[in-house]
Amino acid sequence: MAAETQDSHLENLSKDLVQSLAEGGLSWEWDNRFNTALTAFSVSKQELVHQAVSKSLDTILDASSIETASEAVKSVSKSLGGISPGQQLLISDPGSGSFLYCAWWPWGNGESISIRIAPVFIGDEAGKQALLSRFKEIFCIA
Repeated sequence: MAAETQDSHLENLSKDLVQSLAEGGLSWEWDNRFNTALTAFSVSKQELVHQAVSKSLDTILDASSIETASEAVKSVSKSLGGISPGQQLLISDPGSGSFLYCAWWPWGNGESISIRIAPVFIGDEAGKQALLSRFKEIFCIA
């Protein structure tokens, strides 16, 4: 898949995801630590949010299944500090190399969950930076 097509595919997935999550009333911020869009919400919204995310990111990996993932997906997991029991990594189809992921992290207090969403772009640095800028716009992050 050409970089431009990968780009468009990731943008469209991001737009679909934002639209699906709109019902949850989530607000997004940029997490500089992981270079992801970040939001946190009450466990009362867990089912609604998980359904919305898994509609676009339909491969779900957890601590017991991450080892079966591609090297690119394992690399994302490693960059996030790994997946602990109870956490998930939801991804779009990484077949083209580029993909979108969501790190699903329940908090230890049992009351909140945070999700971090970002694209993984296989291509040159300029293409990656352009995609990240558009990704932030889609998530309404300044």
